[in-house]
Amino acid sequence: MNLSTGRCYQPVRAVPQRGTCTLNEHQRGGARSFSLDQIEALNRAFRQACARLELTGRNALPIAELVAIRIVELARDGEFDADKMTETLLAEFEL
Repeated sequence: MNLSTGRCYQPVRAVPQRGTCTLNEHQRGGARSFSLDQIEALNRAFRQACARLELTGRNALPIAELVAIRIVELARDGEFDADKMTETLLAEFEL
């Protein structure tokens, strides 16, 4: 099964400044910055989702990338509860 989105992603390098993680304008693409607490919630949701989906090893990277993208989308929509993000994502994966 090919889950590739056909996109090529470049690594993002965040630079902490005054309690937020900011990206340059090119990296952000107009997106807002997240606070360190919000980033911590995104990381927690990602770890929880990967554990529940049993994503380990190199073969899991394409799916883990989709998980990360969806978590960022949920955050951009204003959701920062890690447990809710995890449950929403798992429901979307029908698990």
